Amino acid sequence: MAKRRRFSAIDIGASAVKAVEIEVDDGGARLTEHVYLPLRRGADEGEIASAVKEAAGKVDRPLYVSIPRSLVTVRKVSDLPRPRDRSNLMSLVEMQVMPEMPFPIQEAVGDIQNVAEVEGRLSLEYVAARRESVERLMSILREAEVEVEAIVPSIFATALLAAGRIEREGIEGVAAVLDVGAGRTDICLMAGGRPAFTRSFPVAGDALTNSIAQALGLSFDEAERRKIEAAYLPSAELSLPGEGGEEEHTPDEERRLMLDAVNRWADRFLLEVERSIEAFVGEMIGEMRSKPGLILLCGGGARLRGLELRMSERLGVRAVRWNPAEEIAGGEALGELGALFGLSLGLAKAAAESAPLANLIPREEKERRERKRRQARIISYAAAAALGITLILGGLTIWNRSVEVRMKRLEAELARMQAVSEKAKSTLLRNLAMVDLMVAPKVTPLDVLRELSILFPDRTRIAFTNFMMDKKGKVTVNVEAASHEDVSRAIQAIESSPLFEEVKQGQLSTVEKNKRPIVQVQITFKISPKAPEILSGSGIPSPAAGGGVAEVGR
Repeated sequence: MAKRRRFSAIDIGASAVKAVEIEVDDGGARLTEHVYLPLRRGADEGEIASAVKEAAGKVDRPLYVSIPRSLVTVRKVSDLPRPRDRSNLMSLVEMQVMPEMPFPIQEAVGDIQNVAEVEGRLSLEYVAARRESVERLMSILREAEVEVEAIVPSIFATALLAAGRIEREGIEGVAAVLDVGAGRTDICLMAGGRPAFTRSFPVAGDALTNSIAQALGLSFDEAERRKIEAAYLPSAELSLPGEGGEEEHTPDEERRLMLDAVNRWADRFLLEVERSIEAFVGEMIGEMRSKPGLILLCGGGARLRGLELRMSERLGVRAVRWNPAEEIAGGEALGELGALFGLSLGLAKAAAESAPLANLIPREEKERRERKRRQARIISYAAAAALGITLILGGLTIWNRSVEVRMKRLEAELARMQAVSEKAKSTLLRNLAMVDLMVAPKVTPLDVLRELSILFPDRTRIAFTNFMMDKKGKVTVNVEAASHEDVSRAIQAIESSPLFEEVKQGQLSTVEKNKRPIVQVQITFKISPKAPEILSGSGIPSPAAGGGVAEVGR
């Protein structure tokens, strides 16, 4: 029988903190714990951290957390050569997406997902968020005294949970998942059972509440209560209250004002959904270039009566309310709250299935944790060795006292064991020295790319088409230049950097691209021994932000 494993996830929303714990064994996954803690509107970081700490205290570890899709940018990258290792792949990807990012790559925390290989060339998605957004989330977690295994963009986890429902519906082409939260709505278009397009827009539950509050002159809290009790969207299948013999106590004028407010919100909401679908169709090719055959609605905002019917009528696509709790055994324990737990359930299940989703924990934090784990292993090994030696020495001492005729042999054995102890101590010191060496600053491929971006701010004369850095610090870049003079200036610029040395130029060749002559050359150089000290002492200035390419899904 397989060992039972537990995975937990926390969803820090605008109106509540939700947490779940699932248990996985041979029979599949089962919900074993859930927590729902409402947040005061406008809650500060201290209040949020307190709720996170309380929720985390009720579920097991490992623990995963999400970051809102609205804080994340996604870039699709294709036709990449196969790199030697992941470090070189990340360097190559970051160099490719640098001109297209909405913020400087130095301010980003990124990772890759959906990696596919065709004929030796790679395609993937680069997922990133501003470092300050990730640090704000990490600050809340630190205040809550919670350490998580991964930070995952929200809608990706929800969409993976929805894959089971989409398969049961018999949808083989395109399907959509909408998570209508309090502050924002996240949409994911899925093709072939995998996320293909994601977007977030600020038309959600709170926007509807504000619209009702303005129409009826109510406070936000009172408007929220009235929305839950009386708001609806009439359609061909949902008649107006008071029609068909149904009793209605709401005054006609108040009913009309609320209906107008809900209709205005619905028009804005459905317009954003239409724009998302049109953007998706514009990006896709082949048989996937089509509208979705099914739309699944979840989240608190999706509980508006008649929303799925109005959406079906306007978009010509079957839309249904989806209860994420139906996708996991034990989900019935969530009751009416099931629609709110799509993200946390999806995140926990993705962790249990080791889904290859982007993890936006900062690189330096990952390295710190790895150093901590290595130190713990070394200390545990040393403690075990010391304990073993102590037990052996104690046993020999007792034997020595009881058998005097073997005194000389025991003394020799004790001397040998003393040497073993000294050897173990020496090994421990060497291992600790190796840890110190690992902690020492190193020059990474991203540091090299940052320096190159400073040296060559104008990419109209010089372009880097490939980048590789080996473990010995040798860097190889392929360059395309407008002229031989530009190549010479590039060599001089690299030689001027205190981070580089032994700059060498390969053979020049001239090719024609777009009816213009292009000079191609390979340049190699080595990392200066003083580079780590320079970087750790003063750092490298960040290049100016650039690029105006729209985000994927925007």
